[in-house]
Amino acid sequence: MKRVALEAYERQDVPFERVVEELAPRRSLNTTPVFQVAFAFQNAPKEAAPAGGLEVEPLDAGELRVRYDLELHAWDEAGQIGMNWLYNRDLFDHGRMERMARQYLRVLEEAAAEPARAVGRIELLCEEERGRILDDWNETARELPATTLAEMFERQAAQTPAAPALVYDGQELSYAELNGRANRLARQLRRMGVGPEVPVGLLLERSPDMVVSLLAVLKAGGAYVPLDPEYPRERLSFMLEDAGASVLLTQQHLLELVRESTARVFRIDAEREEVARQSDENLEGGAGPENLAYVIYTSGSTGRPNGVLMHHSGACNLVEQGRALLGLGRQSRVPHLSSFSFDASVLELFAALGSGACLYLTGREQRLSPGHVNELARRERLTAAVLLPAWMRALDERQWESLEVLTSGAERLSADLALRWGRGRRLLNVYGPTEAAVFSTWHEFDAGEAAGRAEGRHDPLIGRPVWNTRVYVLDAGLRPAPIGVAGELYIAGAGLARGYLNRPGLTAERFVPDPFGRPGTRMYRTGDLARWHDDGNLEYLGRNDQQVKIRGFRVEPGEIEAALRAHPAVREALVVPRHDASGETRLAAYVVQDGLYRGDAEGAPATEGQSEYVSRWRELFDEVQSRTTPAHDETFNISGWDSSYTGRPIPAEEMREWVDSTVERIASLRPSSVLEIGCGTGLLLFRVAPGRARYCATDFSARTLERLRRQVEEAGAGLPPVTLLQRTADDFEGIDEGSFDAVVINSVVQYFPGVDYLLRVLEGAARAAKPGGFVFVGDVRSLPLLEAFHASVLLSKAAPSLSRAQFAAQVRGGVSAEEELVVDPAFFDALKRHLPRVGLAEVRLKRGRHHNELTRFRYDVFLRVGPEETQTPPPPEVDWREQGLTPAALRRLLEETSPRSLRVAGVPDARLRAEMKTLEWMAGAGGPDSVGEFRDGLQQLLREEPGVDPELFWSLGDELPYDVDVSWSGAGAGGRYDVVLRRRPTSIEGAFGGVALHASEGAAAVRPWAAYANDPLRGNLTRRLAASLGRHLRERLPEYMVPSAFVALESLPLTPSGKVDTRALPPPDQTRPETGGAYVPPRGPVEEVLAELWAGVLGLERVGAHDSFFDLGGHSLLATQLISRVRGLFRVEPPLRWLFEAKTVAEFAQALVADEPRPGQTAKVAAAFQKVKAMRRGDGKDSARQSRD
Repeated sequence: MKRVALEAYERQDVPFERVVEELAPRRSLNTTPVFQVAFAFQNAPKEAAPAGGLEVEPLDAGELRVRYDLELHAWDEAGQIGMNWLYNRDLFDHGRMERMARQYLRVLEEAAAEPARAVGRIELLCEEERGRILDDWNETARELPATTLAEMFERQAAQTPAAPALVYDGQELSYAELNGRANRLARQLRRMGVGPEVPVGLLLERSPDMVVSLLAVLKAGGAYVPLDPEYPRERLSFMLEDAGASVLLTQQHLLELVRESTARVFRIDAEREEVARQSDENLEGGAGPENLAYVIYTSGSTGRPNGVLMHHSGACNLVEQGRALLGLGRQSRVPHLSSFSFDASVLELFAALGSGACLYLTGREQRLSPGHVNELARRERLTAAVLLPAWMRALDERQWESLEVLTSGAERLSADLALRWGRGRRLLNVYGPTEAAVFSTWHEFDAGEAAGRAEGRHDPLIGRPVWNTRVYVLDAGLRPAPIGVAGELYIAGAGLARGYLNRPGLTAERFVPDPFGRPGTRMYRTGDLARWHDDGNLEYLGRNDQQVKIRGFRVEPGEIEAALRAHPAVREALVVPRHDASGETRLAAYVVQDGLYRGDAEGAPATEGQSEYVSRWRELFDEVQSRTTPAHDETFNISGWDSSYTGRPIPAEEMREWVDSTVERIASLRPSSVLEIGCGTGLLLFRVAPGRARYCATDFSARTLERLRRQVEEAGAGLPPVTLLQRTADDFEGIDEGSFDAVVINSVVQYFPGVDYLLRVLEGAARAAKPGGFVFVGDVRSLPLLEAFHASVLLSKAAPSLSRAQFAAQVRGGVSAEEELVVDPAFFDALKRHLPRVGLAEVRLKRGRHHNELTRFRYDVFLRVGPEETQTPPPPEVDWREQGLTPAALRRLLEETSPRSLRVAGVPDARLRAEMKTLEWMAGAGGPDSVGEFRDGLQQLLREEPGVDPELFWSLGDELPYDVDVSWSGAGAGGRYDVVLRRRPTSIEGAFGGVALHASEGAAAVRPWAAYANDPLRGNLTRRLAASLGRHLRERLPEYMVPSAFVALESLPLTPSGKVDTRALPPPDQTRPETGGAYVPPRGPVEEVLAELWAGVLGLERVGAHDSFFDLGGHSLLATQLISRVRGLFRVEPPLRWLFEAKTVAEFAQALVADEPRPGQTAKVAAAFQKVKAMRRGDGKDSARQSRD
């Protein structure tokens, strides 16, 4: 400290403004630059100096105004040190400042008394405060009977034998029946050698058998080891082996999961008769209070789970406290929603069954359905529940009117969630690790407190210790932290586990001697941060072991998460460190967006968002056209049609097939006059218009229409009169009703801002069509196949090491962030209730022999305008799978029987077989766990189940006298399709336009329009959210604490126990983040080279001309790397401050050119660099890597 102070004194005359200029920190109106806490020793004499006979005296300036967050001024006055504390009242209250002043005074006193003592060993607490923290707030002693979990249940069964104990799927077990069944199974287990300290594995579905088996193990004296059937097989095998379970209770259909286990297996569903022969009386000689009750496995930092050993006395202490807090009795009705492998199930199960309450058990599928759980709460009028915050967010509290008391724990309970659920009932927020018997502290608060904390964005407190429990907040030296000061939370007392099974080293590390308890007692080191409040309640602050270092600074992600949750758009937040390709640690923020958020705090009208969305697409198309060189055949301009898989143009051959099949479908209906909405570059116009009497085409891009108008004029007599109008798709001004035979809306629906916009367009289109005419809606992206599409694209790009969970999370993120409108085919079936002019709707799969995103995930729709035609009887149906059909067998059937019509149902789609297998793998638990392993085996799966290309049926119709219609089976998500074949009529009489159309069968239940499509505005908003969050954090946190990447998720991935699964988080996207402005490509060789250098340093795929280096995640150290690369390439010496002044590529390029030693030098260097890069690309080298190196 002395050396630092002396060095500072040497530079004390440097003006503060110069320091700010040199450091160039990001400026904010909320904080002063460089530092926010100041200490000043005022050593100037206070006595007034003579001034020519004038009298000088101090002037009282009244209340002082604070310049920094905190200031301490000290001065020497008559041999004493006086001090004055100035503080920002928005950040500190008076009580906290008084405490800080007392503690600072204590530091000075001890330092003066013992100058050699290390600063870190100075005691901040006085005896009075130490006594409050260690003793007064830990007075929790409560005398409880020495008992076991089994004995607690047996006592209750004796008191209320006829009362309902367990309800499951309509069946009810009384306490006597449940006790009897458990006793019979316990006797069977005794015969198998189960007794005290013997672990027994329980691999069972959620059912009464699960509860009976758990009680039976405890009655036999053993310790149960819950094994969730949803766990991977490898994890289950490890747990069984690690626990040393000699007996395994399971069910027949689950044996496959543990086929390698050496434990003695007892199938309770197959051995019921043997168990039924046992006595149903209570057993004698079971376990004692200090014997093992259960072994529950928790996630371990080493990658393998750790088994926590809990004894009966600790578990019973929890249950007794839980019964008292919940106020359970014979009239209570409690749901069991937690996984049996999660320690919260101990509280749910035994607090209910030890109180005479009725426990409502849900099956695996029902437990995961918020709708089912809400209905259960409403129907059964549940009175008490234990809900994790994740569940509280998903459930509807309005369906829980009968709930009297709610306990929440296991993860942070947010203030807004507490406010939602806290009205009209008792709400308990509990805290505690599995190592301390489920929960160790509790706090009850009312709606008023919750509302106050929600307004201040503070999360609820975790309260005080439970019975027979002591909690400590300690510093790194195991000394009690003062009130209001953060420290690590330690737990001691009756609920402490023995330790970790087979982990003596980890047990010794986490279960340490209690320096404040009786000799020989231990305390558990939680790794959580907390602090005491003045009233003796604890506040949870986050994890201690997540602390990371970013560029030398220690960072607590919890602090950043709290700041993110203060943003109105954020419902949940998680910040984790990630390592980029260079090995640097960067922060990534994962946020779950508030569903009601639609922009900045003040909001904006929905129509404003729609207009902005349409304008964005118009700007993009104009930009594409402006950069497109004229093609050899300008009537076949396919610029902008890029593959989602490769980013490169879709091959011309595939595009030509797509155009030809679309034109064939439109032309087959023989329209005389056509209105095309969104004509683009004229791909359809030049092919459909010939032979028509009139053609009108609209588009919103002036630049596109200008080019198209020249082409139409050059075509001359080959076209009918063509009218070109610039307008948006929903603008039908000047178009008379019933003036066109056909209205064509091809490959533009995906650019609409929402389903309500689509409805407006279709309403105008139906009005413009003549009665008997049609609306052709082509190339519509399918909502039921949206997940399959994103899975397919990601599978083609993902790194082989990407795990299944990460793959699934990225797919979900892609679906959530989808910025194009994707529509359910069922929307068009439901359209008639909104547009009575539409009499018939037919959905058809896209034709094409090429399997690409256009043929696999899109469809066409024919809308007949006019009265609904009389429905013909449905054709006879054959099922492809049940009949074992093949293409050859179907041909024989048609040739030999010549049916008038035939429906072939459930044909596996060869186009989508890979996607369906990918979705199965993504959602399953078996098979390979990485993308690379799955890709390696995918081709074999496809060879085993190849599917049938729908093009085969259309070809069959060309060869035989049948018209063929192909549409998806059911909802269109299962990778199967139906084929309707009708004998071709000898004349077109009675046929619509020469083609037999059919209506979809089976009217679905009416749904809101929003349910038929995604919300592209929400996807756009999600991408823009990153820029908003970055600005939000920069206003509140130092620059180094602002994450370099923001990832929006539908929900945070959870483990089976309901906690956040950080390993399943998707890696941040390397595409350019939204910065609040549209992407503008770099212009000219200098900007292009600079943009590539920036992308290399920042780890992004592209950087625009107007993108700010710092908004894209750059920081001071990365800035030095970038300047070094610029110097090396351009042979110039730009100072680092340039990057802080000229933050965008365009600004930096201007500064570089303005300072070049010889005119034109910079542009020449850039052009030469691009030539070398092109040569490397031609040699097959990785130009991107070369330029970034």
